[in-house]
Amino acid sequence: MRISDSDFGMLKPFYAAVLDLLFPPLCHVCRRFISTAGELHICPGCRELMSPIISPKCTICGIPFIGAGADHICGACSTSAPHFDSARAALVYEGASRNLIHAFKYRNKTHLRRPLALLAMEMLSEFIQSRRPDLIMPVPLHRKKTFQSRFQSGGSAWGNFITTIDDTPGSQELATNPLD
Repeated sequence: MRISDSDFGMLKPFYAAVLDLLFPPLCHVCRRFISTAGELHICPGCRELMSPIISPKCTICGIPFIGAGADHICGACSTSAPHFDSARAALVYEGASRNLIHAFKYRNKTHLRRPLALLAMEMLSEFIQSRRPDLIMPVPLHRKKTFQSRFQSGGSAWGNFITTIDDTPGSQELATNPLD
């Protein structure tokens, strides 16, 4: 008996329930069970601990400032202008977001590439739309680290990230060959 695509569509919820029973969805950060995991597999408690980078921040490098005020150029960028117009990170590198990034980069948890790419797209979409960058690229590991970890973490997440911004110049070349 052959199962058609329409039959599979009707059975999809059943298969998902069986998979959830055999492999319960756990939060990627705290490892607690999540009843409605969604695409991120990050529980609401851990998600709240992931701080987005908000104003005030440097208009060039994106480093956040403590306190209130308007965005402006930081001392480092005004002293020695970088060779780029602007850079942004998706989250403050601390706590839950740091743990998630460390698991991906240093413990070879490559299954985290999709959640990290989705978080980056969510957090950076406004910046990307407003700036219309000429090029978006991952920050690659040093070649020694790439050899030690057996993969290029920036490039690994890149394929997931690039699917939504494929009209950005240079993005397809980086998606296929992030080390060059």
